[in-house]
Amino acid sequence: MNVLKNLNELSEIYSNLTCSSASRFDESKYPPIQYSISSLEIKKMESQGILIDDLLNSENFTNKKRTPLERLLYSIIWKQGDLKKIHHIINGIRSNASEYSDCQGIVFQQFGSHLSNSQEEPIIDQHVIRAFGVAHVDLDEIQGLLKMSTFRKKDLPLIHQYSNWLRNLNVYIKESNKQSVIRWIDKILFSLGKDIKVS
Repeated sequence: MNVLKNLNELSEIYSNLTCSSASRFDESKYPPIQYSISSLEIKKMESQGILIDDLLNSENFTNKKRTPLERLLYSIIWKQGDLKKIHHIINGIRSNASEYSDCQGIVFQQFGSHLSNSQEEPIIDQHVIRAFGVAHVDLDEIQGLLKMSTFRKKDLPLIHQYSNWLRNLNVYIKESNKQSVIRWIDKILFSLGKDIKVS
């Protein structure tokens, strides 16, 4: 566990990865998030009528009264066809990730959990879970992981296992380093998992 106490060693592990440059974690695409969103903030927005069931198609978000930044961010979400994904993020902020029993929106739900508790809840995606899974599944399951492009219901135990593994590592990490260590682990696993993906 000494490697987790030394951020320089994790940085060195990342620097020494032999994966292609196209597989490397792109800091400019995914800069660190410096904020959190609590379930209390979600409840407050609901009580103010900001969050409603049909949130992003409501007058609250489609009118001209929004700031230019809000309109710009809404436009990006709209153009990507991702308007409905916000509900998964909100569900993740409200609930415990270990309660998920369905893959529908699991990546966004887990992202919501991360936003509400970044020191305990990791960000997950197919690449991170693929890299983690190769070391934690039976040999006959590895081929399926290498080809995985979306999560299936049978991947849920592996997702929960990864989250629990990181939570257990937290015991060995100094409080001031937790977010940095989790970020380095994420960068390493993302890069390895993307590099070993088989089309």
